Amino acid sequence: MSEWLPIDSAPKDAGPLDIWAVQWHQENKKTPAVKVGRRFADCEWRDREWVCVSHGLGILIEVEWTPTHWMPPPNPPWNQENANG
Repeated sequence: MSEWLPIDSAPKDAGPLDIWAVQWHQENKKTPAVKVGRRFADCEWRDREWVCVSHGLGILIEVEWTPTHWMPPPNPPWNQENANG
């Protein structure tokens, strides 16, 4: 299984990658802000920003999300089943 790597090491000319991004979230002014994270699947580097291309849609990672890590996408389950015979 792959490990998350720093975003600065992400290959910008490779195929789709999985990206981990963070943002600060605050429900209201009475609650403290907390850092939350989210996985974006099937992302590519386009025009100086990460774009998620899942299902053929070109969805930009929203400005409020800051990419911090990347990893190659996992193999589909059938590759694992075939490897076991």
